[in-house]
Amino acid sequence: MPLFRRPRTESSAPVTEPPRGAISVRSAEPSDAAALVGLCRLRGREITEDAMVARLEQRRARTDQAVWVAVDEQGTVCGFASGVVVATLESGPIAHLTALATETHARGRGVGRGLVDAFTAWATQAGAWEAVVLSGGGEGTHKSHRGYDHLGFEPRGRVYAKTLR
Repeated sequence: MPLFRRPRTESSAPVTEPPRGAISVRSAEPSDAAALVGLCRLRGREITEDAMVARLEQRRARTDQAVWVAVDEQGTVCGFASGVVVATLESGPIAHLTALATETHARGRGVGRGLVDAFTAWATQAGAWEAVVLSGGGEGTHKSHRGYDHLGFEPRGRVYAKTLR
């Protein structure tokens, strides 16, 4: 499972223009839960709508976590991203892009870029000096790896994981 880090460069600065095709990005609301459950299924994750509502409400009360949705011209959620800022002892705050998913029909329309730009702007405002994303090694991840490269992330290091429950 590769670890991608986004170097601090001018290209990581947030873009203020909306992505192509009238896609807009905003903070997720509990009313987005059903759409987010569907997007989680695209990523191979199962969660109930009630559990999603609870998680969204928990994150709204925190300043170190956030969730965004991309919405198309019809007002339909077509992607989401989530992030967390972690204060490290040795190097200061680091932002983790914990999820990024787009509907199949919305790919190639700037949805991912819009979501990552929202994440980057939020992370910068929260004091993070670096952004990282963990990308799975499963089937179909080569496209997401190319996407992260395109969004200014670069592969670094190796990730080790241990299942706790």
